Amino acid sequence: MRKMLEPPLARAAALRASDEDLTSLEAILERQAERIRAGEIAIAEDNAFHYRIATAAKNQVVLRVMDVVMELLQDSRARSLQGPGRAEKSLGGHRRILSAIRDRDPDAAAEAVRRHIEEIEQVLFSRGPGARGGARATSTAGA
Repeated sequence: MRKMLEPPLARAAALRASDEDLTSLEAILERQAERIRAGEIAIAEDNAFHYRIATAAKNQVVLRVMDVVMELLQDSRARSLQGPGRAEKSLGGHRRILSAIRDRDPDAAAEAVRRHIEEIEQVLFSRGPGARGGARATSTAGA
């Protein structure tokens, strides 16, 4: 679901984001980095980042859909941010997304989100200790 929804939102955000949207996205990433440095899981910041991209896309219908999707994926988002280096990897993905949006590059923004979601899928569906298996068709990728 996220692969269908979020790349087009990032594409639209690259074209429509206001200066206020960009400032807000930057502030969210600063808070996320601070939480990671403190050894905390930055779930609220992760959610806020993805939601702000949807806000920057300026599509109220899709924004309401994102409300539902974010709620449904809350557990998988938390799981995806746990584990060694995972939070830093998520932050790196967010930085790539913001860079493309700031550069007003819709193709790069959509690709950065797609890549970010695929990295999350790898974490959620790996067969490592404590990992939950599952078919990609039922993916509920977080972060």
